[in-house]
Amino acid sequence: MKLDWRTGDRVLVGKFLYDFPILRDHPPHRGDVAVFKYPKQPQINFSPMNYIKRLVGLPGETIIIHYGKLYSLTGLSYDESQIPVVERWEPPYMHSDDDRALELFRQGKADIVRKPPREMLAVHRLVYDNDFQAKDLAGKVQPRWAAAGGANDWIPDNAEQPRVFKLQTASDKNTSWLRYRNLIPDAYRQKVHKELISDFMGYNTAETPEDLHQRKMREEDKQPVESPRNWVGDLMLECDVTVQSADGELTLELSKGVDRFQARWNLATGQCTLYRINRNGTQQLDSRETSLKKPGTYRVRFADFDERLTVWVDHSLPFGDGVVYEPPLERGPTPENDLEPASIGMKGGSATVSHLKLWRDTYYTVNLNPSLPDAGVSVDFSDPSAWELLRDLKPRSFYVQPGHYLCFGDNSPESSDSRTWGMVPQRLLLGRALMIYYPFNRTGRIE
Repeated sequence: MKLDWRTGDRVLVGKFLYDFPILRDHPPHRGDVAVFKYPKQPQINFSPMNYIKRLVGLPGETIIIHYGKLYSLTGLSYDESQIPVVERWEPPYMHSDDDRALELFRQGKADIVRKPPREMLAVHRLVYDNDFQAKDLAGKVQPRWAAAGGANDWIPDNAEQPRVFKLQTASDKNTSWLRYRNLIPDAYRQKVHKELISDFMGYNTAETPEDLHQRKMREEDKQPVESPRNWVGDLMLECDVTVQSADGELTLELSKGVDRFQARWNLATGQCTLYRINRNGTQQLDSRETSLKKPGTYRVRFADFDERLTVWVDHSLPFGDGVVYEPPLERGPTPENDLEPASIGMKGGSATVSHLKLWRDTYYTVNLNPSLPDAGVSVDFSDPSAWELLRDLKPRSFYVQPGHYLCFGDNSPESSDSRTWGMVPQRLLLGRALMIYYPFNRTGRIE
């Protein structure tokens, strides 16, 4: 049989992981990429269709989606004794948006579902890769990465599209900042503007003839076309840092809402300290020794995912899975933080940074209609006066019946998954997806 790459990926499935008697006491884990038979009627030539989704909800839990993140609540139950087991996977028995579940969530009784670092690297989405800038915009728009306040301390390798920044000698008193601005070209306003980072994915931009007609009409009226997007504040900053001398202080900073989070390295000792900065002052969260303490080049990452700060230095995790912090009392973005949400700073010493990448976390949407954002209407992400709608998003809850699992797609805005058609009975789980084996240019392990 000739394999055609256009028909999709070929996936190796470990059926033994869910079927072997010796493993039956070890049920599927949260975060597994599971393959299962579709619970509804046959789909193709009267053969059940296989689905592949990420397993996010376990039997007996209530899963809540809020601001793109998942929360787990236990202890709720419902009397389904009159309902045949073979029907309990259907949407009515998920008890969506149950008043008891939502009230317990408002009381803070639900636990946030935090991804381990390996899964964070599997589900993160690229916001901007500074090594691959749009060539047709060279000299026409400002670079997204630039020294703060127009300073000339961070020297770029190229004025129009810099990829490498070098700080020869930083001040011993003040931090020299290199900041990311989420600059977006706007053909309708004839300018480039800063806006919030969203869950936009180019993969989802296919348009129907009706969409194209509406877009054409708005273009003729010189009106901006606001796509249905959601604000994403959970970010990961990655770069290569070349340290010229083992002195000074290196800082990676991520901002979200009212908070700024920093990972500061003392380059003389390698000690990394995590801070949270907001209107109440500066709070030290934790401090650990790292290998970043002598001249050389290091790959560093700093992530703020699921209300937890995680640090990588090359392949090590000095803080383990990360350091948890208390959720903010105020939700939603702020213009002083979220329009420039990632920064790199140096105080004293000298360093070069390159291969700058900014990632975001996967955002799970509460609305089943991909054309409708969680705020209910499209929001202008470049206008802070319109962000009030992002201050208090409504949560959504789903109960998972015993013997069933909740499975979501990683491409949440366009995914057909448990949010729309129901739960996955354990009897229909085929196994865990292990790797893509074809096409050969995509071969690799599935996390």
